[in-house]
Amino acid sequence: MMLALVINIIGLVLFQIPWCCRKGRCFLYTAGGFAVFLSLGMLALGITMVFYFYVPLICAFAVVGGILWAVAATLIFVYVGSYAESEQAQQPNNNNADVELVDVEQQQASTVAIASGKAAES
Repeated sequence: MMLALVINIIGLVLFQIPWCCRKGRCFLYTAGGFAVFLSLGMLALGITMVFYFYVPLICAFAVVGGILWAVAATLIFVYVGSYAESEQAQQPNNNNADVELVDVEQQQASTVAIASGKAAES
C-alpha cells in the first residue's frame, strides 16, 4: 500500500505543475500522457498484488487509484481539446479587432494631419 500511496503522491505533484505554472497546450498533453502512464501502472500494480499478496484493501487502493488516474487523463485531454476549439472560434474575432485597431490609428493620423495643417495656416 505504501508503494501505491507514494506513486500517487508523486504523480499528483507532477500532474499539478502545468496548472500552477500556466504552461501551454503541449505541456498539458504531456501531463495527460503522464496520467495515462500512471493509470496503467497503478492498474498493473493492483493486479500484480492480487496474484502475489492478495490483500484486498491494498489491491483495491491501487485499482481505484488507476481508475481515478484514467479519469484525470480523459478529462485533461477533453479540456485541452475544447480549449483548442474555443481558440479557433475566437480567431476571426481577433482578426477583426486588428482591423478595427488599424482603422482607429488611421483616423487618428488623419485627424493629427488635419489639425497640424490648420495650425500651420493660422
